[in-house]
Amino acid sequence: MSEAVVRAAFTAAVDDIVLSGEAPSNESADDGSYGAPKSDEEQITQAAERAAVAGTMTLVPARARRIDERIARWAREAGVQWPPPELSAYDSNPEPEAFTPKDATVAAADIMLTGGPAITPDGLGGLFRAMQPQAGANPMASLAEYTMADVSEDVGTAVFDEEDGFALLPRGDVRDVLRELAATVPLEDLRAAWRADTSLHEWAVDLAERAEAELDAGKPGEAVTEWTLARWLPFGATYLLAELRSAPTSPADRARSSLSLLLSRQMLRDLDQRVPGCQWDLMPSLTPPPLQTLFSMRSRNSPTGV
Repeated sequence: MSEAVVRAAFTAAVDDIVLSGEAPSNESADDGSYGAPKSDEEQITQAAERAAVAGTMTLVPARARRIDERIARWAREAGVQWPPPELSAYDSNPEPEAFTPKDATVAAADIMLTGGPAITPDGLGGLFRAMQPQAGANPMASLAEYTMADVSEDVGTAVFDEEDGFALLPRGDVRDVLRELAATVPLEDLRAAWRADTSLHEWAVDLAERAEAELDAGKPGEAVTEWTLARWLPFGATYLLAELRSAPTSPADRARSSLSLLLSRQMLRDLDQRVPGCQWDLMPSLTPPPLQTLFSMRSRNSPTGV
C-alpha cells in the first residue's frame, strides 16, 4: 500500500468525525432554534447544545464501575478505609462543583470545535473528578485546578494562556489538527501509533479480566493494584475507560484513535519546549504500558537527556 493511500485513509477517517447531533450549517429546525449560525461562537454553542440533546457521554463504563465497587467493598470488609484518607491532604478543593455526563458531553463538543480555548484548569479538574473511582479527594484533579496558583507565573502562562486557553492544543477545530498530522507525520509514526492503539485496547481488557479474577478469588494482588493506580492517574484513567467504553470496530476507528495518540504526543513535546525541567523520567509510572514507548520523552532540559 502506497504512502499516499495510507495518508488518504487516515484523513478520510478524520473527515468522518461528526459530533453527536452536529448538523450541516444549512440545516434549520422548524422552530428556528437551530438555524444557520451567524458566527463561529454561535456555531459552537449550537453544536454543543445539539450534542447534549443527542445523548450524554458515558464517563465510566459499567464494567469499570463494577470493578471499582468491588475493590471498595473488599477494602471495607478488610477494615481499610476507602478511598484512602491520606489523599485529602493533597487536595486543595474539598468542595468541588459537580461535573455531570452532560457537562462532559458539552465540553467534548466545545473542545472539538474550539481547541485550546475550551480547556480550562477547572474544566480538567472537573473531568478528572467525574472519572475517579469513588467520591472524595482527588490530588490529580486538584493539581489541574490549581495549576496557575501552584506554579510560577511564567510556567503557568506557558500552559494556560489568558486568551488561547490550553496553549498545548491549537485554537480551532481539532479535526483540522488531526488532518495535518495525517498528512505530515512520518509514516513510521502512523504505524507506531496504530500498533500502540491496538495494544492499548488489549491491555485494558486484559487488566480488567485479571482484576476481576483476583476479586473472584478473594485475593486482590498485582492486577488490582495496577487497576487502582490506573484509575486514579489521569493518563491511565482516560485511556483505560475509553478502551472499556467501546472497542474499535473498524480500521477508521483505529485510525482516529491513532491520530489522537499522536496529538497527545505532540502536546507533550510542545510542553517540553515551553516549560524547562519537566521530569520526564516519571512518565513511565504515569502512563499505560502500551503507550510508554510512543510517549517516551528525551528532555532538552535534562543533563542526562531523559
